Amino acid sequence: MDRPLTDRQIVDIANELARVYYKRLGYEVPFGYRFDKAIHPQEIALFDMACIAFDVLRETSVMDALSNFEDGE
Repeated sequence: MDRPLTDRQIVDIANELARVYYKRLGYEVPFGYRFDKAIHPQEIALFDMACIAFDVLRETSVMDALSNFEDGE
């Protein structure tokens, strides 16, 4: 059985997934770019799509992990 992911890992993977989606649209952002902090509507939508994918595939809320992760900073 897979070990549970930490909140930080969940947020990082969701950002990486959004980065992959963005690249499929022909755009690139620097490594480490935080889609969860984006202000551009398209980037926000891509992060939302990554959150949906996480919820469907892992039954995990990225937004809960993000909230927990940010509360711990």
